[in-house]
Amino acid sequence: MTFYVQKWLANGPVRFGVTPRIPLETIDDDPSLSTGPTGEFLRRRMRSFYFADTTGVGSPTMPQAKSISSTPFWASLRPTSPTGWAYIAMMILGALIILAGLSLILQGRPQGWFEIVFGVILIGIPIGVTASQRAQIKAQEDRERKEHEERDRKHREILAAYAGALDQVRRDPTDEALNRVAQERKSLELPYKVWAPAARDTVLQIGFEALGRVGMARAAEVTQLMDKVAYATGLSSDDAFDVRSQLYEVLVWHLLADDRLGQAQEAQLTQLRRAFNIWERDVPMEAKAGEQFRRLRGVTKHDLPKQQCPIKLGYGEYCIHSARGQQLKRRREGKVEKLVPVGDCTVYITNKRIAVQGKKNSDIPLSQIDDVEVDVDNDVLTMKTAGGLVFLHTEDPVFTASLIDIATTIDERPKGFA
Repeated sequence: MTFYVQKWLANGPVRFGVTPRIPLETIDDDPSLSTGPTGEFLRRRMRSFYFADTTGVGSPTMPQAKSISSTPFWASLRPTSPTGWAYIAMMILGALIILAGLSLILQGRPQGWFEIVFGVILIGIPIGVTASQRAQIKAQEDRERKEHEERDRKHREILAAYAGALDQVRRDPTDEALNRVAQERKSLELPYKVWAPAARDTVLQIGFEALGRVGMARAAEVTQLMDKVAYATGLSSDDAFDVRSQLYEVLVWHLLADDRLGQAQEAQLTQLRRAFNIWERDVPMEAKAGEQFRRLRGVTKHDLPKQQCPIKLGYGEYCIHSARGQQLKRRREGKVEKLVPVGDCTVYITNKRIAVQGKKNSDIPLSQIDDVEVDVDNDVLTMKTAGGLVFLHTEDPVFTASLIDIATTIDERPKGFA
């Protein structure tokens, strides 16, 4: 069976395999990170697979103004006011009159043509009025576009200059480069949300580079540099703090993926948190994940935990783990497919099956589980089975999924058949 964890980090989504975790005492004492100077994953152990999709540093772009030309004509007919509903009623009445007229014509009564013409007029009035309104709006947009063309051109030039200054800061964050980006920032008249993402990416990238260059022992200098760049680029204090938290998150997840989060690395991360002024409560997802991975240290199929379960067990069957959660199902909302709760449940793992007790009970033999995936951003555990996909929201998805993974390796056949 394949089991992997997926997580969205600041520099892109990652997915890595979770093999049985090695005992704590076997983890190396090398304080070096598993993260490179550009935020990339540096593999130091060759036990599992790791995939990443790096998003890179983005550039700020001008927002596209919505035009009436980009709105379908039928969408303009949607009723958004009492007048709009009156138009819809008029079109429905016109359609009914046309049908009545057709019925009269089929009966050989020529007065039906009058009803058809009258019905067409009723339908045509709302369409004509809407077309006229769209034409007026388009003409107004054309006038405004011409009036704002020069201003937009100026904004694009200033935004391009700011993007160029950010690029220079990423290459070499000298005082001169920081002064230039600060000056370009003062010229920006666009909303914060337009250019802030590129500024955040810049601060994050500089943090990775500085940390890789000076090391964890000088994390305070990295903090000062990141704050200095954040101030020059115009980031808010909240965003500057979020970027430091995102950098810390990348370091933690790379160590977890590399199975190297031991005592030496924990001490380094604690030192970094202090330098970044980050508390564990500021990174709850990493604290929770770290605890789940620690519980898995040294757990193999030969020493799986055992506990009492209220479900009926078969011959030679024993309970390994139970977890409370929710059953989920897919639901399409417009063009978006989401997972929505079905009801509360309890998941029981035995040496032979997965029992889900809730609104809808189900038993899944371990032999029918093909792979397990954990989306740690949403605490969702997905099992691909012979009967389809099973979605569960659990309180400890990584720990639960790991035990499922290990349980599938148990060979219950008699020794003579092994």
